[in-house]
Amino acid sequence: MLADAIISGILFGGIYALIASGFSIALSFTRILNLAHGEIMIFAAYFCYFLFKSLGIDPFISLLIILPIFFLVGFVFYNGLSRYSRRANLESVLLLFIAISTILQNLGLLFWLSTQRSITLSYLVNPIIILGINISPIYLVGGLVGFAIIFGLHFFLTKTKSGLAIRAIPQDAELAATTGINYFLMGRIAFGLAFLCAGLAGAMVAVMFTFNPTSGLNSLLIALSVVVLGGLGSIFGCLVGGLILGVVGSLASYYFGAGVQLLIGYIIFLIVLLIKPKGLFGRYVL
Repeated sequence: MLADAIISGILFGGIYALIASGFSIALSFTRILNLAHGEIMIFAAYFCYFLFKSLGIDPFISLLIILPIFFLVGFVFYNGLSRYSRRANLESVLLLFIAISTILQNLGLLFWLSTQRSITLSYLVNPIIILGINISPIYLVGGLVGFAIIFGLHFFLTKTKSGLAIRAIPQDAELAATTGINYFLMGRIAFGLAFLCAGLAGAMVAVMFTFNPTSGLNSLLIALSVVVLGGLGSIFGCLVGGLILGVVGSLASYYFGAGVQLLIGYIIFLIVLLIKPKGLFGRYVL
């Protein structure tokens, strides 16, 4: 049914927004593409998988372990990144992220091979039928988590002192410093949030999709498409970009088959990038 496709597209939009949220935060603060974002997500997916299979910890309970760890990793990672970026040009920083991405992917292949893995939760298997519309419970949960994260981040970045400071620094770092804003602390918090969101997205990927160590590239492409569609530097734009990619992809799958679900979205992404490089709600160009 067409209604099923539209609802699925909206839920996938929330999931795509979740995948892009951490990427968007890091990009907004540093204006640098975190090309290792997908691999960070997949490592979180494997961490969630390990906790579930080896220790029997429910994936949603395991978030209490995963999220603080990934926040701390991002917090510490920014220390090294800030030191390196001060003495390196943009191309060198991008190469650094490519190297990190390659190392993480090859470590994944070394430890887990290329076998596809996933987590099946018995209580999220049976579809929910509302007004005759079939809704997958796991996609419903994933979509709602995505919506909640975007609105939570939007509130944090627009209504709290730390969030406003994080937004102010990329616009004018020198002016922000004169007002007493601690640049490095805000950077650590921003990257902590970026890694936390990547960890959350990775854990949700583990329960919604199959994955292997090479799945990070697809996640990175989704994140980049969502951010460009919605607008560079706009967290709210992630939701808009996610909904565009999700609904268009779902409708394309409904009319033309599942093989074109993301292809149509990527084509729209390229068109928007050529016509409006800032995206729909962006503050600057890529």
